[in-house]
Amino acid sequence: MTGEAREVPEASEVLDRMTDAFFALDDRWRFTYLNERARALVCRAAASEPTTEELRGRRIWDVVPAAEESVFAEQYQEAVETGESVSFEAEYEPIDTWFEVRAHPSESGLSVYFRDVTERKRQEQQRERDATALRSLYRIAADRDSSFDEKVDQVLRLGCEYLDIPYGMVNELDEDGQTVAYAHGTPDGLRPGQSMPRDEAYCKETVETDDLLAIVDAVEDGWGDDPAYAEHGLGCYIGGRIEVDDDVDRTLCFAGPDPRQTSFTETEETIVELLTQWLTFEFTRRADRRALEQKNERLENLASVVSHDLRNPLTIAKARTEFMADDAPDEHVEAVADSLDRIESLIDDLTMLARQGDIIDERRTVDLSAVATDAWGAVPTEGTGATLECEGDLSLYADRSRLQQVLENLFKNSVEHGSTSSRTQSDDSVEHGSTGSRTQSGDSVEHGSTSSRTQSDDSVEHGASEDGVTVRVGPTADGFLVADDGPGIPEDEREKVLRMGYTTEDDGSGIGMAIVREVVSAHGWSISVGESASGGARFDVTGVEPVD
Repeated sequence: MTGEAREVPEASEVLDRMTDAFFALDDRWRFTYLNERARALVCRAAASEPTTEELRGRRIWDVVPAAEESVFAEQYQEAVETGESVSFEAEYEPIDTWFEVRAHPSESGLSVYFRDVTERKRQEQQRERDATALRSLYRIAADRDSSFDEKVDQVLRLGCEYLDIPYGMVNELDEDGQTVAYAHGTPDGLRPGQSMPRDEAYCKETVETDDLLAIVDAVEDGWGDDPAYAEHGLGCYIGGRIEVDDDVDRTLCFAGPDPRQTSFTETEETIVELLTQWLTFEFTRRADRRALEQKNERLENLASVVSHDLRNPLTIAKARTEFMADDAPDEHVEAVADSLDRIESLIDDLTMLARQGDIIDERRTVDLSAVATDAWGAVPTEGTGATLECEGDLSLYADRSRLQQVLENLFKNSVEHGSTSSRTQSDDSVEHGSTGSRTQSGDSVEHGSTSSRTQSDDSVEHGASEDGVTVRVGPTADGFLVADDGPGIPEDEREKVLRMGYTTEDDGSGIGMAIVREVVSAHGWSISVGESASGGARFDVTGVEPVD
């Protein structure tokens, strides 16, 4: 051979250069070899500093007794007994370290390679904690059953657990000082209802910034001489401002008596910001709700005045017209009586409108066809020949009484404006092969449903014609429809139908359809006016969340 000869390193040198720790055991669990990285980790676990030479020949369980009852011993034993290599990850709790381990058995003993993967495992655990916190916040936000106070308490618990900080608070600040409004895990001086001067609170700084205030170590961060630290001794703190359009400053904060070992991570700060934003939304909604309740109280007072104070003199006036019959011409008495009836009708409509402003609160799962049937029973159909067809079915969350009022008003509109002349079937219904004296339109066939039709006994008793208007109710892709086969609504008037005061009748008030719009809107739905398949009126209520 030619060329320069190179010295081949010994196996021990190669093993010492490895980034992984490595040690070898004989068949009696005695160390036969350790590279320097393995020796350093064994020394940490044993809380002593033996040399490599001192470790050789000693049993691993004598050097590190705590390891004999650990998962490491179990895995090593399994490898030796089965003759198969094992790979696993485990935490050695005495030194708070995670290892990735590979153990390979042989006739002479066991070779073990292990790597410190603590940082990776902690990152994985942090990601899981982050995901768990976000899922928990979503569940709190989506909870329909918990009260406002219960949700705030859940948010405080979530933040404390996620940040591993014992105290969580929502505080209210004004010119006089700070009051703890809500709290979780706090000591006596920071319990709900406790007040303090403004300068004794970290939150005095929080409300002055658009970002979070984060204090990892109060003394090192310059708060050691601040009255807030002197009074409460909070070693760490993180808080954000809850922005509500009222006269009170609010904060969400988490704090503890001891400094943090590490800074707040970017993700931890993001989670606190999300909690703060969600509470901002909830507090704003509560403020809007209170304002609406006050408005509704005023409307209720107005309804009482209209209903009682005006109705009493009206009743007297109507009674007096009966005494005028002998002394005044019939046409004058009739005109006065009609006017008084009109005033009474307006009082009824105004009272109803005022009380429709009540908050839509008690939502329950209701059956659309059942509500429609009850609503139809409340509509005067005597002698009209009008019929109702409920096509398919839909379960939805709604205030049942309010939904029934919507359907009643829509039904009244159809019955009052529906033609009583002979009516032909639409081409759609013929094409779809519907049967019976009145057929389903294409809309109902699209939903694959069967129709149930009701007709008032009064109309049959009075010999009403089958030519009366047919009103259909049924589900659509994102809500439900109410349609009829009457004369319909001209296209240029459809946008006006739901406006307050709009009416095409001389004695109409224009209030009934406005009530429909208000109640639909209060549910968070939308309503539009169009043309049915047979050329009549069609009202589509959309944005309805069905119940599975």
